[in-house]
Amino acid sequence: MSLKEVIEAYADDHGLIFVLKVGKMHNGRQIYGFGRVTVCVDSLNQVVFALEKDGWSAVSLELLLEMNHGHR
Repeated sequence: MSLKEVIEAYADDHGLIFVLKVGKMHNGRQIYGFGRVTVCVDSLNQVVFALEKDGWSAVSLELLLEMNHGHR
């Protein structure tokens, strides 16, 4: 499975949608919505970045789930 497929399955398992934000890019990478969190995926380095108040941060899938529930 690719990293994007893993993220999509994780979102689905938790009742969230992982969807491409058409026409949106960051540093040459596509931007996606993971529930209510904006993310981009660095497949080469196997890293997920989430857009937070202070900019982009590397995050785990567990943290993305917490962010969707307002715990960060």
